[in-house]
Amino acid sequence: MSSSSNSRSTRRPPTPPEEVYCCGTGCANCVWLDYADRYFAYFLECGTDMRNATKKAELDTVVTNIREHISKISDVSMRSYLMMELETRCRKMQLNGMNSQSP
Repeated sequence: MSSSSNSRSTRRPPTPPEEVYCCGTGCANCVWLDYADRYFAYFLECGTDMRNATKKAELDTVVTNIREHISKISDVSMRSYLMMELETRCRKMQLNGMNSQSP
């Protein structure tokens, strides 16, 4: 087995941040957006085909979890901004995932 396929098979998705690390203000270094970026990068690096229904469902579960945490932010403007950022990043990742799997 080559080292790249070996590292791919042993690599695990990033773990979500603990809630204590979220300041709840929608800061520029939002731990939830950072987690989303790391998770999306993991999906793309592992060669995940976003046309695969099981993988898409797994990603949808992660995005739903991130949305739940962002929804707890009390500042409505910041919460809306972070939700919009998450949706934009998710759409971009899905497009990149589909395009990277094209023949």
